[in-house]
Amino acid sequence: MAVHITDMINRYKFKTSTIFGRSVVVNTYIIPKIIYTATVFDPPKRTIRDINKQIRRFVFGNTIYSIQHATLIQDKRQGGIALQDIQTKIKALKNKPYKPHHQTPRTSHASALYYIGLRLTKLVPLKNSVPHYFGSLPTFYKTCIQAIQGNEKLIHQTTTKIYQHLVKLQAPPLHLRIKRGYNYFITDHTNIRKLTQPKHSNQSPRGNIQTNIQHDTYKRTDSKQTQTSNKMPAMQNKHTR
Repeated sequence: MAVHITDMINRYKFKTSTIFGRSVVVNTYIIPKIIYTATVFDPPKRTIRDINKQIRRFVFGNTIYSIQHATLIQDKRQGGIALQDIQTKIKALKNKPYKPHHQTPRTSHASALYYIGLRLTKLVPLKNSVPHYFGSLPTFYKTCIQAIQGNEKLIHQTTTKIYQHLVKLQAPPLHLRIKRGYNYFITDHTNIRKLTQPKHSNQSPRGNIQTNIQHDTYKRTDSKQTQTSNKMPAMQNKHTR
């Protein structure tokens, strides 16, 4: 899959487009292929990591990768390019199998209620007439429970709204939205808070400015006095002659 996606990215590599246009290409042609398989099985983390590297190379081109991934996936109004995140999209989809059971337990999705209903008793009360699974859960339903825990309030929402909520939770602060690489000479602003905070001292800033001005004027007057003192003997010698 990673090789196939890399070939797809190389097709559009030499096309002239902006960073927003390349984000649309990724969201339209690449992400759906991964999400389609993710509804059946979990893609390996190594595969997702390799695909993300290829996506970043395609989005940024030959420039410096100076924007964090958590910033890229944000909405345009939040400083991002609306690039879809694979792992967050999969996590949003994992909330979907449980949603039909919460509303209508007797549906075609009864297998999800059978497997994970016993683990989420806070959402649906147990009933003796409904069978439940007591063994070790399959990997797919384990990841479903991990995605649902902490996001129980989002079960009634659509997958798109769940994804948007999870993306907003990953938004970094404004002063941390630049990814700084060690291979490039980029000004480090990690101590921006220390630089903006006023320094407390015994003297006021106005007093420091005045003392600096007085010291500077003293130097200038002192230099003028030395120049005039050097000229005085020469003038006296002229008068004596």
